[in-house]
Amino acid sequence: MIPRRLLFIILDGLSAKRLQQAIDKKITPNIAAFCSDRVKEYKITGPTATSVFHSELLYGPQEVVHGFTWFDREKKLIRRLDVPEDVMHTENQLRSSCTSPPLLSIEDTVSYSMVFAGGAARQFISCADGEFVPSARWRIGPVLTTLFRGAALLPVELPAALIDTVRTIRRHGSSYEEWNWLFMRLFFSLCGNWLVRSSIITDMRQGSRIILLNCSHYDEASHRRGPDSPEAFRQLKCVDGFFRHVHATAREHGYDIILCSDHGHAAALPFHHVDGHTFAVRVFEACAPGPVDDRFRALVRRMQRLAVRASAFRKWHSLLGSWIGRWMQQSHTDYLKHLKQEYAFPADELAVVTCGPTAHIYVGQRSCEASLEEIEARFPRLVPMLAASRAVGLIVARSKKDGPVVLFQGQRIPLDDLDSLASLAPFRQMGVAFLSGQLQKVLSFKTTGDLVVYGAFAKAGTISFDNEFGTHGGVHPDEFNAFFIPPPGIDLRDGSLNPVELNTILRKRYS
Repeated sequence: MIPRRLLFIILDGLSAKRLQQAIDKKITPNIAAFCSDRVKEYKITGPTATSVFHSELLYGPQEVVHGFTWFDREKKLIRRLDVPEDVMHTENQLRSSCTSPPLLSIEDTVSYSMVFAGGAARQFISCADGEFVPSARWRIGPVLTTLFRGAALLPVELPAALIDTVRTIRRHGSSYEEWNWLFMRLFFSLCGNWLVRSSIITDMRQGSRIILLNCSHYDEASHRRGPDSPEAFRQLKCVDGFFRHVHATAREHGYDIILCSDHGHAAALPFHHVDGHTFAVRVFEACAPGPVDDRFRALVRRMQRLAVRASAFRKWHSLLGSWIGRWMQQSHTDYLKHLKQEYAFPADELAVVTCGPTAHIYVGQRSCEASLEEIEARFPRLVPMLAASRAVGLIVARSKKDGPVVLFQGQRIPLDDLDSLASLAPFRQMGVAFLSGQLQKVLSFKTTGDLVVYGAFAKAGTISFDNEFGTHGGVHPDEFNAFFIPPPGIDLRDGSLNPVELNTILRKRYS
């Protein structure tokens, strides 16, 4: 008996609501024909981050991955899941805690653009095997064809991309993320679509058992331009053309097809557009032992920028990339010393890590968490500053007295007190039990901050603590909005898209 074969495509960041908009505008006719009347809205369970969805889809229940970034108190650096060292470190933890083999550990599986390897025989455009862009098992034919096609398209695509980038920088100011998006946009348009498409078609013709693709076009564009922007929907048009070709080959070779999203996007404003300063500056100001000045704020801005970029440069294993990363990390350490010497600031006791609409504040050097009471005693102005900010929504922390608690608009309520939580508008809107469960799950991870701050439900609107206009990883309703389009015979219960449940279903059907 020939085993079932599966082509599983994740449309990263695309909510059910915005997929329907694309279908109604006839931007995605091929996806619309495939969906027919089977499009159903689902609510994502778990943190609304790609890394969480991937980890639970591949490994099942896990308590390791809560998001894309976190602070390593022992190593004194920011870890990121686009850095090969950090991905391998995290995947080793997932493997050791997993009770069964990863989903893709069966014979002849392949994954594209996934955060984790998950046991796949081959991984492409991934850093899961220790390289940012691995070269192992690339097929020479598709690569050469891609290079020629890319060279032919470059005179058209490069000027358009540069004009768009310059316009955005003039409007919002220069940023590292903007130049990173320029690279990603060119990669998608010049070579990414063709290379992945031709490789997947070859995989299906050769009979690979499971092919798993994370398609991040829409997600990347949404971060930089917003989830409802023309550029984001233009990327969906490119994805639709890609889908037409792989869908035809999948039908020809008897593949089941699953099309789904891992989370939605919320339109957002950057924190500094509302507040005038970055989130880290405001946190360090509130924790300073005395008055601060513009030099203090400048030191914090530079220090935080260096910490983020030092972690990002670790993804490049070249000698130059490693040297730049070490230089930035050393410069970050020097700025910490300046803050300590000039302002008597306890620089070693505080770290801020932002990830879209979520910010984590780490207090102290212990590996165990600092309680809310300890934070308030050590930095008495911090929590009141956060609670009073127009650009801050929910705040959650671990209390010695009450366990996990939420702070919102002057109220402090334990997360297990469902009756009292019903008095808060975000819980009524999202569902008291659902939102309480999501927040408690985030606090259950050892790598989360001692204070976890959300930009959703802020007085100024939906806020991203990074410089982006579309965001996920938080608790806005749009971030939980997803879709799932399965082949006949697969159905999810309770209207929830739970990657752990999906892991179980796929193991039974395709292993």
